[in-house]
Formats: sequence, structure tokens, C-alpha cells
Amino acid sequence: MADEKPNPNKLKLWFSYTGEEKSYVVYRGYQAGVLNSQEVESYLQKARLNHASNILFPVLAFPFVKAGVFDPLKTRILKRYSPGTLFGITAGVVGSFWLLWLNWSPLYRSFDRKREELLEKIEKRIGPNLRQLNDVLPRFWTEGEVSRKTRKLYNQRNSWLTGYLYPYEEAAEPLVDQATFAKKKKNKVFK
Repeated sequence: MADEKPNPNKLKLWFSYTGEEKSYVVYRGYQAGVLNSQEVESYLQKARLNHASNILFPVLAFPFVKAGVFDPLKTRILKRYSPGTLFGITAGVVGSFWLLWLNWSPLYRSFDRKREELLEKIEKRIGPNLRQLNDVLPRFWTEGEVSRKTRKLYNQRNSWLTGYLYPYEEAAEPLVDQATFAKKKKNKVFK
């Protein structure tokens, strides 16, 4: 029984989570001590690389699209357009390529696979309690914001100030808040 592989067709606990919520579950799992720094390190590297590529893509793609597509066409078809119109057309083409890059880039796919691996590790370690790590997020939180919070926590746990200003990795908070449990005193339950 223990050697059986999980059914690949079974829905995961996080199948309905958005990207931000998945990243938040990884953040909370790392904050609660379910994941350690070695497991989160490669995830943070892939997140940083993905976010940097998303920012740099339009800057790097604009000159290539302008030189590669519109300069040859300028002599034949596009010579009747003004330079401002050509700039707008180039920006529109780069913008549409950027939307494709944001959703289907190989760097994003690598980041997403690593996040899925971490979610599977969390599920193996705490089971269905993974749902407790998810919370209602503010609308303005993005995957980048949650990754920034995870990176900040990673830097705190692995800096030279650990033990002085920041707690050790072993001193993580419990998965369930102890204040919410009822306390028993002389056969009466108090909250």
C-alpha cells in the first residue's frame, strides 16, 4: 500500500487556488516551519528570475521588433504612416507579445512547477491541513508581492542577525493558533 503512486487524475487540494494563493500557501508553509530554507531557496531563485524577465521583456523586445519587422516594411507598405503611428503599432505588437510572455514563458512554467513541487511537499507533510495555510488575500497582493515576503523571511532566517534580531528557523509558529483553542479549567470550558 505504501508503494502505490498517487493517482495523477485526482484533483489536488489547491486546484481552485489562484497563483497568488498558491504562492501564499508556500509562504505560510515556510513561515510555519513545514518547509525549510533549502527547499525554498530554488523557488525564490526561479521567482526572482521570472519577475525580472517579465520586467525586462518589453524593454529588450521593442528594438528587435522595430528593427526586425517594421524597418523592412517601412520602405514598401508602412511609408505612408507617421513615425508616431509606427511607434504605436510597434508598442502594440510588443504589448501583445508581452501578454503571451507573461502567461507562457518557460521561466514562468519553471517557477510554477517548482511551486507545485513545494505544494506537494506541504501536502505530504500536513495533509488536508494545507487548506489552513490559505487565507483571504488583499486584491493588490500579486505573486511578486508574496514572493517578496517569502524572500524577506528567507533573508531574515539566513542572515548573520539570526538569533539576535530574528528567530531561528526551528522557532516557527504553530500551524494552529493556540489562542483559538478552548482552555479547560475545573471541568468548565472557558475561552
